[in-house]
Order: sequence, then C-alpha cells, then structure tokens
Amino acid sequence: RQVPESFRLDHIKAISAIKDANMDMHMNLRTHLPDGRQVLTFIRPGTMPGLLLTMIKELPYDQRSEEYMPLSRVQIYSAEDDSMSLNLFVYGEEAKQLTEADVTMTGSHILEYAQQLLDGTLPPVDEFGRANPEPNKALFSRERLIQHMEKCSESYILR
Repeated sequence: RQVPESFRLDHIKAISAIKDANMDMHMNLRTHLPDGRQVLTFIRPGTMPGLLLTMIKELPYDQRSEEYMPLSRVQIYSAEDDSMSLNLFVYGEEAKQLTEADVTMTGSHILEYAQQLLDGTLPPVDEFGRANPEPNKALFSRERLIQHMEKCSESYILR
C-alpha cells in the first residue's frame, strides 16, 4: 500500500469525527514522518473540477520562506460515489539510500513475487490473462533484487 496503515487509521478517525459531528467534510491534517518529511492531508466534500487546484493554492509553503521544503509527492484519492476527496501532499526530500532491512520490509511484495516465480508456484497467467514471465534465476535471485532495490527510492519500490 502507498499510504501507511497509521495514516489510513488517522484518516478514518477524522472522517468519522466529521460525520459524527454532522459537519461539512472539510479538514486538513498535518503529519510528521520519522525521516523529517511532512504530510498534509486535505479532506474535502465532492470531486468537482478545480478542487485539486484550490487545494494546491492552499498549500502553506512558499519557496522564498526559510521553512520551505520541496513537494516530493502528491497522492489523490476520491470516494467511489464522488462524495469526498482525500489528497496527500508530501513535503521534504525522501531518503535515497535504503538499508537491506528497509528494502526487505518495503519490497516484501516484490521479493515474494520473485520467490513464487522461481519456485514455479505462480499460475501460468496473471489476473488480467497475461502470461507470467519465465523465471531467470540470476535476475530474480533474492540477493540481486535486494542489491538493486537498495539503490531505489522507497516510493519507487512501493509502486
């Protein structure tokens, strides 16, 4: 998942509080990540055109400010029934070097897929009917994948 469970729980709590208080679905949340980055979450009613632009204009950081942090990621979500938007704006530089422990946790889904591929336990086709690749033991070895992922950003591995 691209949004950590703790954030999802915070979002659910905020949305529940707004609904429980019978208020308009309009809230901003600020979260500090352990690596120094900040996440601003904007919750708004509806999904009408121009809403994202309005949120961008409300962002607090000015390039000329001493507190300026670069915007490194934007994640945009909307309710299936178009009743609300929830958008995350991540500020700050993402750490470039991941440790082997970081990679094995963050990239566990990739490592599991590669292991299934090497073990031959994947079905012949994926959920979209496309053929799964033939295993390449050198390319998909756990050690080689970890070495490669240590050079990648966390957001790249998560996608």
